[in-house]
Amino acid sequence: IEAAQIEKDLAVLEKQQLLQSLTLQGIQGYYLTAFSRKSIRIKEEQLHNFKQMLEQTMLRKQAGSATNFDYLNTNAGLQAVKSELIALGAEKEKQYINLGMLADTTISDNTPLSLYFIRKQEKRSLEELITFALENRMEMKIMRKNIELAHLQKKTADRSFNPTLSAGISGGFNNGYEPNINKLRANFAVGATLEVPLYEGGKRKQNIGLANAQINKSTATLTLTEKEITRQVADSYFTLVSAAASLEQLKVQDLVSQEAYQQARTNYQAGTLTNLELVTSATNATNARLLLLQEEINYQIAWYGLLVNLGILIYNTDGN
Repeated sequence: IEAAQIEKDLAVLEKQQLLQSLTLQGIQGYYLTAFSRKSIRIKEEQLHNFKQMLEQTMLRKQAGSATNFDYLNTNAGLQAVKSELIALGAEKEKQYINLGMLADTTISDNTPLSLYFIRKQEKRSLEELITFALENRMEMKIMRKNIELAHLQKKTADRSFNPTLSAGISGGFNNGYEPNINKLRANFAVGATLEVPLYEGGKRKQNIGLANAQINKSTATLTLTEKEITRQVADSYFTLVSAAASLEQLKVQDLVSQEAYQQARTNYQAGTLTNLELVTSATNATNARLLLLQEEINYQIAWYGLLVNLGILIYNTDGN
């Protein structure tokens, strides 16, 4: 009975483990899909700006204030953005398929996918996080249950060929006895059985040996699992720390790049900036926005990854 209960607990833990994995995959798929869609919008804005720049360059070329190189350089930048949009469109469709498979639904451009970021910081030390994970990770709980189950199997093997004594009693009513065949009479029977195995062919020893081997295997697996969980938590922790630092730096880079682009447009209109410098500034501003968005998503995925590695459930308690 104890073994059956442990097997039931194992089934529950394995289900939770599966739900954790699917939920994390769903989160990753969601943010990557939303990133693909947002990236296309940013690139479309860049394409619109390049078209305006190309028109201005054409007018300047006709007026003699811009060279053919300026026109070709702007046009080359525009064509590069178009190529990037084609690649981003293909990547978006792939993400739609992957997310649709995870969510068991159809994902399209009409599906609302908002980029909502939860900026939480982990204040516990790495040692505290590792200790927490070793207590709460489902893999550790499964390993402990397996060890407990192996000890029960050993106990069962040790008792499997012991002498057994069974007893039973039965009772009821019968009729059909002469001379009153219709009269009911009470009757009962009592019995006892003693079984003493005379020879079991070494099965007890073999079963105990197998049970001990299973205990050793489960214990060794537990040790390896502890090391792997320690590595995973450390990796998630430093990934999150790195993403947080990079995020702050990219915010500054994005702000500076946007200001530089606005200043470049003003200077270009005033004739104090070359076409090449304007194109470079526009490209830098767009790339800075994309890098910042990518790092926001990296931080968010790293945060959920850390929760999973700590053994904290990230799906709803009702299983949705």
